[in-house]
Amino acid sequence: MPPTTYQLDGPVIGRDEAKAKILSDLLSEQENYHVVGIVGTGGLGKTTLAKHVFNDAATGQFSPKGWVSVSDDFDI
Repeated sequence: MPPTTYQLDGPVIGRDEAKAKILSDLLSEQENYHVVGIVGTGGLGKTTLAKHVFNDAATGQFSPKGWVSVSDDFDI
């Protein structure tokens, strides 16, 4: 299977509220870490939403940024 990329294939429609909430959480000054989990059943658009947030200009303050795609059988 080819690696997942963080680039979007097209415009994202109808996820502005979810994106704004995630950006708010990431940019909050109240925490010392900036990690947000996006969970749900398959096909809901979790990866698309994550890519949408990752590519937002507001996340440019995080350097470096990393993209990790985690499968069901992920094990550390």
